[in-house]
Amino acid sequence: MIASTVHDYGDYEYFMTTFCGVDGRSRGKLISRGDFDKVLREGYKASEGYWSLGRGRGLDDFIIKPDLTSLRPLPGTDSRTAWVSCNIVDGMLPSDICVRTHLINLIARTKPYEIEAGLEVEFSLGVGRPQKKRGVNPEQLELRHRSEFIPFLDRLPSLLEKAGIRGVKLHSEADPNQYEISWRHTCPLSAADEHVFVRYMIDQLAQRLGVSASFMPLRAPDYLGNGCHVHVSFLDQPGMESPDLDSYAMLLSKQAPELSGFSLPTVNSMKRMHAWFKQRHALGENSHAVLVSNETRGELIRKTSHGTIEYRIFDGSTNPYIIQSVLLAPLSVYKDRPNMDAGSPERPLPRLPKFSSESLIRLSQSSLAESIYNKKFLDKFVRWRLEELDDFYACVSDWEISRHERQFGLE
Repeated sequence: MIASTVHDYGDYEYFMTTFCGVDGRSRGKLISRGDFDKVLREGYKASEGYWSLGRGRGLDDFIIKPDLTSLRPLPGTDSRTAWVSCNIVDGMLPSDICVRTHLINLIARTKPYEIEAGLEVEFSLGVGRPQKKRGVNPEQLELRHRSEFIPFLDRLPSLLEKAGIRGVKLHSEADPNQYEISWRHTCPLSAADEHVFVRYMIDQLAQRLGVSASFMPLRAPDYLGNGCHVHVSFLDQPGMESPDLDSYAMLLSKQAPELSGFSLPTVNSMKRMHAWFKQRHALGENSHAVLVSNETRGELIRKTSHGTIEYRIFDGSTNPYIIQSVLLAPLSVYKDRPNMDAGSPERPLPRLPKFSSESLIRLSQSSLAESIYNKKFLDKFVRWRLEELDDFYACVSDWEISRHERQFGLE
């Protein structure tokens, strides 16, 4: 049932209204029941800021409007609170920075083809609450097993199930104190909304229990880091043949390099991939190549035994809505060429960029990326990425200092 007013939803007292901007971080506002009907009709204002790349230049406020199809209970709160995902509106039109609206539009453009996506999200746990001030508590970065995590691991699946996230599975992963959570496959928009919600619940429960959770791609050298893997399958449509999985996987492979700026959106993302490239190189393999394999675990794209395509070129910093857009991108090509033959892999094989600057250059020149979103969004996204690079090059790390002293210091 899709409700038209708050009164269709029983006795919720508050509504956590959340949205994502260019940077992928979820933000929101808690709205009381008495104000929610007005917010449904008119939205609420969100001032320009870092999330919108407004930088306080006196631009008009954006309007945040809830989408009631995404409403779900928010468990673990003292009062009866609901969670609802929102779209960003600029004046009377959808905003260029609203990744959720762009995903909705892309889903419409790729019909009649439909996919379902199942996410596997990795995260790390540490000891102590996250610190707001500058500096890092070394205890928070410990990756060894701690008994303090047991209450968190016991409670998280049941809380998510209470919120309507079905089929939750939680298990440990390869790195110390690293875990992977997955849940049922669903349509791209629901998958993205649920992804945002699951990240929020992990963060909130960790804070409540006095531990810290991190989705940071690479928290320590010589570890595998936190990735995000997605399994994609096609829904059968009456009287219509679904795209061939091999053709779809090949298109994902060909598009991966130019969309890597979306998929691997931070300097730390590229550091995690660099560690993966080194492992591949040590095995004598083509380290940066985007291979499509059958069954071989560990490849960036593979066709699984249960009829899905697994795509692994995402991590904990990738925007949940952009993840789904990247997975839908091949369908926009396939729709124009439904008789396309997958053929043999490209020679030379598609290769992921090695550095953030290279991925940004390819993204800024990508006609595919511009067709998924639009030029305004692409320009803002690239500008956000460039600002991170500016900050990165403005820092001098302990590693740089010690390396310089070893190379150029006096004997």
